[in-house]
Amino acid sequence: YPIAVVNGDIITANTFINNYDTASVYYRNFLKTYGPGPSTGSGQARSTQGETSSSTPQILTPSQIQKSVLAGLIENILIKKGARKEMGKELDRLVGEKVSQAVEVPEIEKAVKTIYGLSLNDFKSKILVPQAERDILTGSLFLRCQKIEDWLVEEKKSSTVVIFSGKLYWDGEDVASK
Repeated sequence: YPIAVVNGDIITANTFINNYDTASVYYRNFLKTYGPGPSTGSGQARSTQGETSSSTPQILTPSQIQKSVLAGLIENILIKKGARKEMGKELDRLVGEKVSQAVEVPEIEKAVKTIYGLSLNDFKSKILVPQAERDILTGSLFLRCQKIEDWLVEEKKSSTVVIFSGKLYWDGEDVASK
Protein backbone atom coordinates (compact mmCIF):
# COMPACT_ATOMS: atom_id res chain seq x y z
CA TYR A 1 0.00 0.00 0.00
CA PRO A 2 1.18 3.56 -0.61
CA ILE A 3 2.69 5.68 2.15
CA ALA A 4 3.18 8.70 -0.12
CA VAL A 5 2.56 9.91 -3.66
CA VAL A 6 4.99 12.36 -5.28
CA ASN A 7 3.77 13.89 -8.54
CA GLY A 8 1.99 10.62 -9.28
CA ASP A 9 4.89 8.34 -8.26
CA ILE A 10 4.07 6.02 -5.37
CA ILE A 11 6.30 5.32 -2.38
CA THR A 12 5.11 2.01 -0.98
CA ALA A 13 5.09 1.10 2.69
CA ASN A 14 7.46 -1.77 1.82
CA THR A 15 9.98 0.63 0.25
CA PHE A 16 9.70 2.96 3.23
CA ILE A 17 10.14 0.15 5.78
CA ASN A 18 13.13 -1.32 3.93
CA ASN A 19 14.79 2.09 3.74
CA TYR A 20 13.98 2.79 7.39
CA ASP A 21 15.58 -0.53 8.39
CA THR A 22 18.70 0.32 6.36
CA ALA A 23 18.90 3.80 7.89
CA SER A 24 18.48 2.36 11.38
CA VAL A 25 21.30 -0.17 10.89
CA TYR A 26 23.54 2.56 9.48
CA TYR A 27 22.67 4.91 12.36
CA ARG A 28 23.38 2.26 15.02
CA ASN A 29 26.75 1.57 13.40
CA PHE A 30 27.44 5.30 13.20
CA LEU A 31 26.78 5.64 16.92
CA LYS A 32 29.02 2.65 17.69
CA THR A 33 31.82 4.32 15.76
CA TYR A 34 31.42 7.95 16.80
CA GLY A 35 29.56 7.59 20.08
CA PRO A 36 26.22 9.03 21.02
CA GLY A 37 25.85 12.74 21.46
CA PRO A 38 23.23 14.39 23.60
CA SER A 39 19.79 12.84 23.56
CA THR A 40 16.85 14.83 22.30
CA GLY A 41 15.52 14.83 25.82
CA SER A 42 18.53 16.73 27.18
CA GLY A 43 18.36 20.26 28.41
CA GLN A 44 20.41 21.59 25.51
CA ALA A 45 19.15 24.29 23.24
CA ARG A 46 17.25 22.93 20.26
CA SER A 47 16.45 24.41 16.89
CA THR A 48 12.98 24.36 15.42
CA GLN A 49 13.93 21.11 13.66
CA GLY A 50 14.65 19.47 17.02
CA GLU A 51 18.41 19.42 16.48
CA THR A 52 20.79 20.19 19.30
CA SER A 53 23.41 22.86 18.90
CA SER A 54 26.21 20.44 19.83
CA SER A 55 28.64 19.19 17.18
CA THR A 56 28.52 15.63 18.53
CA PRO A 57 25.98 13.21 17.06
CA GLN A 58 22.52 13.60 18.53
CA ILE A 59 20.51 10.56 19.55
CA LEU A 60 17.72 10.43 16.99
CA THR A 61 14.34 8.99 17.79
CA PRO A 62 12.71 6.42 15.51
CA SER A 63 10.24 9.14 14.48
CA GLN A 64 13.06 11.45 13.44
CA ILE A 65 14.66 8.68 11.40
CA GLN A 66 11.29 7.91 9.76
CA LYS A 67 10.85 11.56 8.85
CA SER A 68 14.34 11.73 7.38
CA VAL A 69 13.88 8.50 5.40
CA LEU A 70 10.59 9.65 3.89
CA ALA A 71 12.05 13.06 3.03
CA GLY A 72 14.96 11.27 1.34
CA LEU A 73 12.67 9.02 -0.68
CA ILE A 74 10.68 12.05 -1.84
CA GLU A 75 13.88 13.88 -2.82
CA ASN A 76 15.12 10.80 -4.68
CA ILE A 77 11.98 10.80 -6.83
CA LEU A 78 12.30 14.50 -7.60
CA ILE A 79 16.01 14.16 -8.39
CA LYS A 80 15.49 11.11 -10.60
CA LYS A 81 12.85 12.97 -12.62
CA GLY A 82 15.06 16.07 -12.80
CA ALA A 83 18.08 14.04 -13.91
CA ARG A 84 15.96 12.22 -16.50
CA LYS A 85 14.69 15.56 -17.83
CA GLU A 86 18.26 16.89 -18.07
CA MET A 87 19.98 13.81 -19.49
CA GLY A 88 17.21 11.91 -21.28
CA LYS A 89 18.13 8.40 -22.40
CA GLU A 90 21.77 8.95 -21.42
CA LEU A 91 20.87 8.88 -17.72
CA ASP A 92 20.79 5.09 -17.45
CA ARG A 93 24.23 4.76 -19.04
CA LEU A 94 25.74 7.51 -16.89
CA VAL A 95 24.26 6.06 -13.69
CA GLY A 96 25.52 2.60 -14.66
CA GLU A 97 29.05 3.96 -15.15
CA LYS A 98 29.05 5.74 -11.79
CA VAL A 99 27.73 2.68 -9.95
CA SER A 100 30.27 0.40 -11.66
CA GLN A 101 33.12 2.71 -10.61
CA ALA A 102 31.86 2.81 -7.03
CA VAL A 103 31.69 -0.98 -6.61
CA GLU A 104 35.25 -1.50 -7.85
CA VAL A 105 36.52 -0.68 -4.35
CA PRO A 106 38.19 -3.71 -2.76
CA GLU A 107 36.20 -5.34 0.05
CA ILE A 108 33.14 -3.21 -0.71
CA GLU A 109 30.72 -6.11 -0.33
CA LYS A 110 31.95 -6.80 3.22
CA ALA A 111 31.90 -3.11 4.13
CA VAL A 112 28.36 -2.66 2.79
CA LYS A 113 27.13 -5.66 4.77
CA THR A 114 28.81 -4.38 7.95
CA ILE A 115 27.81 -0.73 7.70
CA TYR A 116 24.36 -0.94 6.08
CA GLY A 117 23.33 -4.56 6.56
CA LEU A 118 22.67 -4.78 2.81
CA SER A 119 23.68 -7.05 -0.03
CA LEU A 120 25.76 -5.39 -2.73
CA ASN A 121 22.79 -5.37 -5.15
CA ASP A 122 20.51 -3.72 -2.56
CA PHE A 123 23.26 -1.20 -1.79
CA LYS A 124 23.48 -0.35 -5.48
CA SER A 125 19.75 0.23 -5.86
CA LYS A 126 19.08 1.97 -2.53
CA ILE A 127 22.24 4.04 -2.09
CA LEU A 128 24.45 4.20 -5.17
CA VAL A 129 21.83 4.74 -7.89
CA PRO A 130 20.09 7.66 -6.10
CA GLN A 131 23.51 9.18 -5.29
CA ALA A 132 24.63 8.82 -8.91
CA GLU A 133 21.41 10.50 -10.10
CA ARG A 134 22.00 13.32 -7.60
CA ASP A 135 25.60 13.74 -8.78
CA ILE A 136 24.57 13.80 -12.43
CA LEU A 137 21.83 16.36 -11.83
CA THR A 138 24.20 18.44 -9.66
CA GLY A 139 26.74 18.53 -12.49
CA SER A 140 24.16 19.45 -15.09
CA LEU A 141 22.79 22.26 -12.93
CA PHE A 142 26.31 23.48 -12.16
CA LEU A 143 26.95 23.93 -15.88
CA ARG A 144 23.98 26.34 -15.87
CA CYS A 145 25.24 28.13 -12.73
CA GLN A 146 22.55 26.58 -10.53
CA LYS A 147 22.86 24.75 -7.23
CA ILE A 148 21.08 21.48 -6.49
CA GLU A 149 19.94 22.87 -3.12
CA ASP A 150 18.16 25.80 -4.79
CA TRP A 151 16.72 23.53 -7.47
CA LEU A 152 15.37 21.14 -4.81
CA VAL A 153 13.72 23.96 -2.86
CA GLU A 154 11.88 25.12 -5.97
CA GLU A 155 11.05 21.58 -7.07
CA LYS A 156 9.59 20.72 -3.66
CA LYS A 157 7.46 23.87 -3.66
CA SER A 158 6.03 23.08 -7.09
CA SER A 159 5.44 19.37 -6.44
CA THR A 160 2.28 17.61 -5.39
CA VAL A 161 3.10 15.40 -2.43
CA VAL A 162 0.53 13.47 -0.41
CA ILE A 163 1.62 11.52 2.67
CA PHE A 164 -0.66 8.82 4.08
CA SER A 165 0.51 8.79 7.70
CA GLY A 166 -0.93 9.64 11.05
CA LYS A 167 2.46 10.97 12.18
CA LEU A 168 3.85 12.82 9.16
CA TYR A 169 2.58 15.28 6.57
CA TRP A 170 3.85 17.41 3.69
CA ASP A 171 4.00 21.10 4.68
CA GLY A 172 4.41 22.29 1.10
CA GLU A 173 8.21 22.19 1.26
CA ASP A 174 9.24 19.22 3.38
CA VAL A 175 8.11 16.31 5.54
CA ALA A 176 6.90 17.53 8.93
CA SER A 177 5.73 15.83 12.12
CA LYS A 178 2.16 16.14 13.32
